[in-house]
Amino acid sequence: REIPDLTGHVDVAPTLLDLAGVLRPPRWKPDGRSLRPLLEGRSDPDWERRVLITDSQRIQHPEKWRRSAVMQGRWRLIDGRELYHVGDDPAQKRDVASNHPDVVRRLRAAYEGWWADISPSFSQDCEIVVGHPAENPSRLTAHDWLCEGFSPWNQASVRALRVPETAPWAIRVHEAGEYEITLRRWPEEIDHPIGADLPPGEPVPGQAAFRTTPGVGLRAVKAIVRCQGRTAETDVPQGAAAVTLRIRLDAGPARLLAVFVDTEGTETGAIYASVRKR
Repeated sequence: REIPDLTGHVDVAPTLLDLAGVLRPPRWKPDGRSLRPLLEGRSDPDWERRVLITDSQRIQHPEKWRRSAVMQGRWRLIDGRELYHVGDDPAQKRDVASNHPDVVRRLRAAYEGWWADISPSFSQDCEIVVGHPAENPSRLTAHDWLCEGFSPWNQASVRALRVPETAPWAIRVHEAGEYEITLRRWPEEIDHPIGADLPPGEPVPGQAAFRTTPGVGLRAVKAIVRCQGRTAETDVPQGAAAVTLRIRLDAGPARLLAVFVDTEGTETGAIYASVRKR
């Protein structure tokens, strides 16, 4: 059956804990709510008052109202200005903000509270833990580069990598020691040489950009890793799909930069890295 109430991905964890009878961690403040009342057909007037907010920043330092949607019931406030009622206008073609200023004010106030709650965390990097026994090695991709522009976050951008393009990862070293860092240009699953181009794939309806973009190999002769003031480097053998470097890391937060270097000395970030504590 179809449940028309407004829900979001943030509701999945609270719902599973509720259905399984698992107590929430005492200091955990979930953004979502358990969907159990809706699944069991119980009425809950709070759902109509509920507000969910999404945005698509894709920049390192978030900007207020950027590509945002404030949702309540069937109302959708876009970028803080445009208002749509998806019950009457599911394609969101008719901006009715001027007809419902009270709704605009209510949803803007909800956004302001949400922004005040999350914005203090913007200065904190989301660090990827390396060297922990529960996940060793840790795998890093260019999607998590700390960069002002767009990182290569999908396979079309990975294939058509702009050169030079590089940025560090924010990591947290769980335990000091010797680490092996394996760098790749292409995904480990295809085991393709770093310097080899990747031919376009067969087009798939709706996914042409991901499949048919030609892949550009990196004519690398050297690989370098920099972290915590230390540097490790190695030659890149012709035809190699990956290279592994060893470096000592101290426990704590760090920035890890891994690059391939071509014959002209141009550095380009390694798209994939695997970090393993020895």
